[in-house]
Amino acid sequence: MSKPVADDPAITGKDVFALIIGIDKYENKTDLPTLEGAVNDANEFHKFLVDSRQECGLGATESNIVLLKDGKATRQGILDAFKTHLLNNHRIPDNGDAAMILFFAGHGTRVSAPGNLMSVDSKVEGICPVDERTSPGGKYVHTIPDYVLVHLLQRLSEKKGRNITVIFDSCHSAGMAAISAGHATPILTPSISPPISTATSSRRKVPIQARAWGIRPQRHMFGSPPAT
Repeated sequence: MSKPVADDPAITGKDVFALIIGIDKYENKTDLPTLEGAVNDANEFHKFLVDSRQECGLGATESNIVLLKDGKATRQGILDAFKTHLLNNHRIPDNGDAAMILFFAGHGTRVSAPGNLMSVDSKVEGICPVDERTSPGGKYVHTIPDYVLVHLLQRLSEKKGRNITVIFDSCHSAGMAAISAGHATPILTPSISPPISTATSSRRKVPIQARAWGIRPQRHMFGSPPAT
């Protein structure tokens, strides 16, 4: 029996751009236990994107995909890749129809953020880079909080277009899930300082960026099922 062929896509493979992140082995193994399936999920999603339509993939151009796994997925590495591969990529037309995808598989968390006005309980959700909760050179590495992702996605939408898909395949559900068979207890990190100069956490009201993405102070961005 022949394989089914995907329907004709509205967007061709050359118009698909993706940043894929998969982390199993965190540097701080005490607070962030090793996972077993996150990197595999990232690899499988990458395969789906680049497989031909005859193989039920999207047929995306390999050079349009950036895959960060384990040690490559540092906090700075993730933020830099988002900016260079998506936000400032000259191959993605401004205000066009290109499909842009952000995929993350790994630990999610919930952290204290006193004074953050996008939250009613002084906590925000975040995705955990591989070097989170380490202190290289004496500088503590925080999570990547939801308000930073909202800000970056809003900038991407305004510059490149609104055809954006976001997938979070995270083992924590709002910071309250058992970790694999170890049943690890969620641990809150210290308060977050705004990681970028244009962070939206200090606004007196819900930022325009957040409202545009349908986020309200009482809603957790990283709940279960994964946000898309």
